[in-house]
Amino acid sequence: KWQKQYESLKGFKLLNGHCRVSHTFEDQGLSKWVCRQRHQYKLFKKGAPSHMTQGRVEALEDLGFEWVVSRNDDVKWQKHVDELKAFKASTGHCRVPYKYEPNQVLSNWVSRQRHHYKFYLNKIPSPLTSERLKVLEDIDFEWSVPKNTDLDVTAVEDTTK
Repeated sequence: KWQKQYESLKGFKLLNGHCRVSHTFEDQGLSKWVCRQRHQYKLFKKGAPSHMTQGRVEALEDLGFEWVVSRNDDVKWQKHVDELKAFKASTGHCRVPYKYEPNQVLSNWVSRQRHHYKFYLNKIPSPLTSERLKVLEDIDFEWSVPKNTDLDVTAVEDTTK
């Protein structure tokens, strides 16, 4: 069973460029398994009874597995999504201007999502996971905006066409 989940994690990494499986990931079996690996690792490091072995530690680390992840990142990311939803509710779109005085932090975050998207498309590790991508696409986030507007001069070219 461990090997089967490990293979699932390898597939996840191939698609997403990282091993940070979200607790809200659609494959709850993999999500819970990843959480258990972190728990078992803590026990293993303390010398307490654990199903973790040095071989498993090495296999996971060879894959780029992170033993400590911050849920704070997910909380902050969701806060920006909520701000973007509010922006969309008031404007009818998600094209936050590059210089947006009411919320420059949101503007910078939107620019970063477009930058991370370019990495995502090229299978380069980035904070933009497939789950986050879906959340943004569900609210009609635009990955590319015309550069000749005052919206977002850091927009990436649309390479999906």
